Order: sequence, then C-alpha cells, then structure tokens
Amino acid sequence: MSLLLAFSPFIAFGALVLADILMAYVPAVPHSTGVIATVVALVAAMKFTSWYPEQRAARQT
Repeated sequence: MSLLLAFSPFIAFGALVLADILMAYVPAVPHSTGVIATVVALVAAMKFTSWYPEQRAARQT
C-alpha cells in the first residue's frame, strides 16, 4: 500500500478538523462554509481512494 493512500483518510480528517476550528473560532464565517468544506473533503477522499489504486496499477504495467 502506498504511503499516500494510507494517509488519505488522515488528510481528509485534518481538513474536517480545520473546517470545524474555523467555524468555532471565526464567528464571521457562515456555517454553510464549514458544511461545504466538510462535504468537499469527504467526497475528495472517496474519489482519491477509488482513483489512486487504479492509477498505480496502470503505472506498474
């Protein structure tokens, strides 16, 4: 397993934590911004997790 693939959930989790911190400590930011950031991070993690193994397999052949 690639190191990048192994850490992709942690990268998504980090983005979620940053979005939550932003919403908690910067009251001027609308809550919808944090929700959108959360959804984008989760979708990006799912797409990367499905894309990367195919990309790596294609590169090895």
